[in-house]
Amino acid sequence: MSATAVVLYDETPSGVATITINRPKSMNSLSGEVFTKLNEIAKKLRYSKTAKVVVLTGAGNRAFSAGNDVKGGSFTAGAEYDPRLQVDTIEALDALPQPLICAVNGVCYTGALELLMPADIIVATKNSSVFCDTHARLGLVPTWGLSVRLPRKIGLSNAKIMSFTGRKFNGDDAQKIGLVDMLFDDDKLMNETFKLAEEMAVNSFDSIRKQKKMMDYGFMSSQREALAWTDEVNGFHPGFAKDMKERMNTLFGAGKNKKKSNL
Repeated sequence: MSATAVVLYDETPSGVATITINRPKSMNSLSGEVFTKLNEIAKKLRYSKTAKVVVLTGAGNRAFSAGNDVKGGSFTAGAEYDPRLQVDTIEALDALPQPLICAVNGVCYTGALELLMPADIIVATKNSSVFCDTHARLGLVPTWGLSVRLPRKIGLSNAKIMSFTGRKFNGDDAQKIGLVDMLFDDDKLMNETFKLAEEMAVNSFDSIRKQKKMMDYGFMSSQREALAWTDEVNGFHPGFAKDMKERMNTLFGAGKNKKKSNL
């Protein structure tokens, strides 16, 4: 993919896919073109046979994304764009079977905050990361799901404080309210993010895919409903991933002269 593309994609042999919003001169602001490319990549990843973990970040060291490209005119009144494009893109990221890690390397404002919500894990820099919801300041109303997803992520009261005040949250503040899961030194963010991704990629993707599906459903449902659904999905099976036998043989050895494990 060309380095001049607004969204870059890279995938390691181990299965770590990296999506980079590549508009550093405009603080990685979200244009219609950015959303179109993100949408295409997310939908392809859903059926990928090689990608095991997905990392989403922004180019440079100033911004994950400053939010909508308002100056570019892509999202001003009367602009021609598919009104469902952003929602469809966020839902496509939310539907990824792979774990999604968002690495916030600077400012993350408003529309970018919405883009952050599908993440399974959010990591950020200790010093340069700033999170802010400016919908109310700009006279806008969130229509991409933030008003539902943000309270589920950080709690109703914290979400109201964040959205009603337009207050800026640094990395420490964001971690305290549960928006950020892990903080790293600014110069170590991507190295630590890839280390985390590689820790996941070496494990059974089939197991992780199923666990993610069950955890997400369980979080959105009552415990009774979630447990019943889990049994139904697993077919009341003891819980073996497709590659369980291969992994067990690798870990504990196979053959007549190998000691059997009780696991």
